Amino acid sequence: MPPFQGRGGDDLRGRGAASGPGRWLVVLATTASIACSSAETATGPVPPAAPLDGGRAANDATNARVVEGTTTCDVDGLATLTVPARRPRSTLQLRHAYRMFRSGRAGAPVVVVVPGGPGGDIMRSSARDAYPLGAVPSADFDVIYTDARGSGCNAVADADLAPETADAVFRAEEVGMDVAAVVRHAGLDDYILYGASFGTVAATIAAHALERDGGARPRALVLEGTVGRAFESFDAYFDAFRTEWARVEPMLAPVWRAELAKEPWSPTLKWSRDQWGLFVAQQLILGDIPGRGHSLVYWLDGLSKQTVAAQSYVAGFMAKAATPGTPSSLFRTIACRELWGSWRSGREIRGGALNATGEDLCGGAPKVEPYDAARYLLASPVYYFQGPFDPTTTSSQAEHHFDAQVGAPRAFVTVPDAAHAPLTLGLRERGCSSAAWKAIAARLDLTAALATCAGPKRVEVRTQ
Repeated sequence: MPPFQGRGGDDLRGRGAASGPGRWLVVLATTASIACSSAETATGPVPPAAPLDGGRAANDATNARVVEGTTTCDVDGLATLTVPARRPRSTLQLRHAYRMFRSGRAGAPVVVVVPGGPGGDIMRSSARDAYPLGAVPSADFDVIYTDARGSGCNAVADADLAPETADAVFRAEEVGMDVAAVVRHAGLDDYILYGASFGTVAATIAAHALERDGGARPRALVLEGTVGRAFESFDAYFDAFRTEWARVEPMLAPVWRAELAKEPWSPTLKWSRDQWGLFVAQQLILGDIPGRGHSLVYWLDGLSKQTVAAQSYVAGFMAKAATPGTPSSLFRTIACRELWGSWRSGREIRGGALNATGEDLCGGAPKVEPYDAARYLLASPVYYFQGPFDPTTTSSQAEHHFDAQVGAPRAFVTVPDAAHAPLTLGLRERGCSSAAWKAIAARLDLTAALATCAGPKRVEVRTQ
């Protein structure tokens, strides 16, 4: 029987239960936490705001009202600007914050990190954490973290948005234009945009705007777990999770397979079928960790061996999963109008099967503005990092983005065995993520850098 000794550890640091692609990438379910360290040496300030239009979109300062936000972000290296609540112009302005981490290296290029979600927040974490998003080497690059409007350090109250509406304020295009506004506010002339999961949408929109506004273009766009276009439906989206569960479930020890398949639900499993459903789905998103094997197998084996790390991690996850938060207006708007058209946030294990549960967040409304990367054509080099077993942004999503960008030099990197974190975990744990980033910054072919990756399977790259 799977053993449990209920330690109450919490490595989730207040992150909510699953709410879309990339939400759990911020957590990085490893032994590392993403809590801020008081010893960080992020520095500022950054240059003051300048008028914006497009990537430099103009604020109408006449009779402007500024929404200050609902959270305090007490961290080092913080800078703020105001952005229009709705573009091209709005008398309502949103206070928008970002965070700079300086490498200390003169002339270092800057990587602007755009998290997933919609609504994944990273500004209270650090670019110097053990597992930074994107595995960006903070000793070689200056790094900017920014949370999307309506989330994390840029959270706002819906009641403060009048006369604007959530449908106007919380659009993917507005999120992307905020990223462009950060680039201009920081005065960047040598920078790389990096996006993870939903962040690939925002980063693509930002790159498109920045290429066309007359300022400095991005040196490169780096995408991990790429969203290429709106999903056909939520059910089609979740089918990829069922497929991946069918692949991974046979890897589990027989005792775990038997317990998870029991009906009625086995009390030996300690937590509910819904908590376990969220846990399994999370681990499928993280996938393989080189040197450890699949994340789900790793943690369940740890529970069987009664390791403190596994007991603490799983107990912490389950505690958060027991009381999932309410989806934000940002998530609801983009999920319903632009990406899925419907969304069910619950997960369960029933009879050994992984299911999606709960009411449709969108109430059956069709997508109004389905996202498609083909509307945001680029000229800057684009680098795609994809896992073949990614259940949340499948390879077909990345391929659509790749095929649409006919005017940009492109490199498509497939990391063996990886899921939704092929760069953050896959290449980092193979010891070649830093080499890949340096090659991207130097505009070099990635072949030599990827040849340094450890492991029996080659990391494949194709260019166009």
